[in-house]
Amino acid sequence: MRAQYWFAAALLAAPFAAATATDFDRRPLEAAFPDLEIAAVAPSTVEPWLEVVLGSGQVIYVTRDGEHVLTGSLISLRPVENLTERRRDELRQTLIEAALPADLFEYAAPDARNQVTVVTDIDCLYCRRLHQQMAEYHDQGIGVRYLMLPRAGIDSASYRKAQAAACAADPEAALTRAMNGEALPEANCEHTIAEQHALSQRLQVTGTPAIILESGRLLQGYVGPERLAAEIQRGPRVAGSR
Repeated sequence: MRAQYWFAAALLAAPFAAATATDFDRRPLEAAFPDLEIAAVAPSTVEPWLEVVLGSGQVIYVTRDGEHVLTGSLISLRPVENLTERRRDELRQTLIEAALPADLFEYAAPDARNQVTVVTDIDCLYCRRLHQQMAEYHDQGIGVRYLMLPRAGIDSASYRKAQAAACAADPEAALTRAMNGEALPEANCEHTIAEQHALSQRLQVTGTPAIILESGRLLQGYVGPERLAAEIQRGPRVAGSR
């Protein structure tokens, strides 16, 4: 599936997409921001605001007349919960289920109880540190699959390294060698590195490593094995949480 259709497909699969607010006047918003792509509109938990999901994955709030826009986090105090982050989690979870390529680098734990999706870059220092601890994540019952996000962009040195690993006979072993600093012979084959790069951006990932839990919750930055296991066991996020 081409990158520009991923997010639309995810929204069609999302349960809230059917609750489109048909009486929303989008003309003021579109006049003020002509390049804005509105992917979905639904009632929010707080009147008079409507929840608007943009094509980029960002969540904003707009009044029904379209005259006022609220950006930032909507927080419930009873109980304390960041409602905007919860929605972003749901969007990430849905998008991963709808658009995750099949040919990922995957390191399954022998006794996996949980699986995380890690957005990574071969030339990222803390990405390499995370990868070198793979056995310790497995000891915590955590399986890891990678989405490649070469931060230097498509056709950069990092991109070509990821492509070379993806084209190898044993992609996971090749990626481990690349993460350890070994040079791989350049190769061209059918792969999804460019699609993974685009999907990572749709998931609102801005840096590497980034860890996405099965709930869709995003942890930006390196998280060690024991702490990651604890994060997985946490309940719903609260205001101010990562």
